[in-house]
Amino acid sequence: MRAWRRREGRCVDQASGLVTKFVLGVVALLMGAAGSEVVAPDRSLSIDRYRELGIPSLERAWSGADHDAAVMILRDLPRSELPRSGSSRSHALFERLVDTVGMLGSGNVETAVTALYGEGPDGLLFDRERVELWSAVARRALELLHEIDDIDEAIRKHAAQGVPPEARELLARLEREQAARAQAREVFEGYLIVSLAAVIEVGEKPATRPATRLLLRDELVELVPRAIHHLSDPRAEALREAIRVVASREENEAIRADLMGLTRDDE
Repeated sequence: MRAWRRREGRCVDQASGLVTKFVLGVVALLMGAAGSEVVAPDRSLSIDRYRELGIPSLERAWSGADHDAAVMILRDLPRSELPRSGSSRSHALFERLVDTVGMLGSGNVETAVTALYGEGPDGLLFDRERVELWSAVARRALELLHEIDDIDEAIRKHAAQGVPPEARELLARLEREQAARAQAREVFEGYLIVSLAAVIEVGEKPATRPATRLLLRDELVELVPRAIHHLSDPRAEALREAIRVVASREENEAIRADLMGLTRDDE
């Protein structure tokens, strides 16, 4: 798992400067998971209190700037007061962080996940929150990869069938942008690989709570088959091997069976 993460991290780092800072932050987060077993208590604040501190209103859609502003405010709080998944007081704010972390904007991912919910000197674990946030990143990366594939498939289809005159200018523009799409694909594959690595890392810790392990299983069952569809064969096989390691350590037979099901190459 660690070898896969390092190898793919280097590949992505070479693809685009956008990923460089992100990957370094993630590697620091994952390698810092030294095994603390103190579950963070829910001492989160009320939504009204967060609003008093300057958190943008949840009654409207957030922009990337709103997300960043919220993260900067939350970074100044004691970590035990961060919004929590499932909390009767603060879940709505945490859910908004999940929704907006998928914007994949500059700094959004690293600050929301690493600075807030990463392993810190206080030893508090936020495993469930990390699974949900990183899964949101993976989900958004998959959506963007799908959009790129749809464009490339449309170009191939029209090239084979002939292009009507009214579509020739658009097709020519899309063909000129092929290199940019290829670079974007590398960037989004990077987000996908690193976010899935972070989710899998949570599953490698024996102390992870049963409810979080169920959530992790559900997220991987959804995300991994879609990821394998977009990844090259070597990357897809490395992902399967990482999941085999997690499955081999899983004590719950049902979860282990579901995870092992993700490692089969059905093609």
